[in-house]
Amino acid sequence: MARSTEPVGPGLLVELDRDRETPLHEQIERSIREDIRAGRLKADARLPSTRSLAAELGISRGVVSEAYGQLAAEGYLLASQGAPTRVARAVRVAKARVPARSLLPEFRYQLDPGVPDLAGFPRDRWLRSLRAAWRQAPIDAVDYPDPRGVPALRESLAEHLGRVHGAAADPEQTIVCTGFSQGLSLIARWLQHRGVKQVALEDPGWHNHRLLIEQAGLEVVPVPVDSEGIVVDALEATDAAAVIVLIGDDGSARILPRADADVTPVDSIDPTRRAARVYAPPTHGEPLGGDSAAGIDRATVVVAAELVGVSQRALEMTLAYVKDRKQFDTPVGAYQAVSHKCAQMLKDTEGARSATYFAAWAADAEPERLPEASSLAKAAASDGGRDVTAAAIQCHGGIGFTWEADVHWLYKRAQVDAALLGGSGAHRARLAKLLAARLAPATV
Repeated sequence: MARSTEPVGPGLLVELDRDRETPLHEQIERSIREDIRAGRLKADARLPSTRSLAAELGISRGVVSEAYGQLAAEGYLLASQGAPTRVARAVRVAKARVPARSLLPEFRYQLDPGVPDLAGFPRDRWLRSLRAAWRQAPIDAVDYPDPRGVPALRESLAEHLGRVHGAAADPEQTIVCTGFSQGLSLIARWLQHRGVKQVALEDPGWHNHRLLIEQAGLEVVPVPVDSEGIVVDALEATDAAAVIVLIGDDGSARILPRADADVTPVDSIDPTRRAARVYAPPTHGEPLGGDSAAGIDRATVVVAAELVGVSQRALEMTLAYVKDRKQFDTPVGAYQAVSHKCAQMLKDTEGARSATYFAAWAADAEPERLPEASSLAKAAASDGGRDVTAAAIQCHGGIGFTWEADVHWLYKRAQVDAALLGGSGAHRARLAKLLAARLAPATV
């Protein structure tokens, strides 16, 4: 008989299934252990001898001895030579275990922010990638890693940030977090350590973010939002301290709370951009590590790229307009009258685009050429942006500054971007200085 349930003495019921993969001694252990924990076998109860239990179950005595020995080692039984085996008095009856439950509420429709469609997770591809990575992983990959993250991952992230976002990321100053929440917690604690007292948050916002910031010892200042995001005027009216990064002409950088700097708003012809003059004594702030000069060059390339986009948009709007050339539904001239000007606009746009493409390539492929390339791109894009948008207004005639055309917004943006991070004249002078230093004959 493959399966048997045998009563062995008073209160002891042992179930054996010889077809199961579980060894017989483990089945005996589990049966007696469950009886003790459930209270069916009381403390100090006497168990059958190994010989009699083995005979009743039709198994060898060694199987029962092994089961008794394991239960005695676990403290369930007391066994001594020449004395009967008994249930230990110290064993307590286990209460019925309540099934584990989740603290997260369950809803029919999950609309939590930051949670994607989990059903769309690529399980098969993820599993294949995981297996391939494990086959190639070194032996120390299963050990405790660098707390900042695996060096190879930080290298890849820094390269990606530089190539895609133009950020001067340093792998030595890159920290891999388990997610946004841990990253926010680390930043909040860092701010608190440096004297920041308040942090402004959107209201309404995600409650978990507020808890993380408060747990770091910071006060949360709620700022209302509207259809376009956080209300900037309400944000400026708070006393929440902002962090400012000041970059010197030599490429050095320092970071300090806003309260330690003199910030004076500056009126700009482009109302979509806020500008201000910032001053802080040289003794204020803490040095910021990393290659700040490279960061400025990359930011310069980003501004040059925006200028190229502004020029391209102004050119497209002008071409669409001059083919019909109407002002307030009245024809005012032919396309041939402005075709040469449009050709010059295209030439200026493409020249700036070529220089900016080269600078973006140099930032990734040949960083040592980035200082020269960024200045070349900014000089070309600044002049091109101003000239192209000004020509666009001329081609549009009087409506260039009216509600009928948005060209004037492009002109204002080009004027601001042309001066941002240095105008064309400053970058030409810098480019000449860099080339002179590189081409100068070496001195012995």
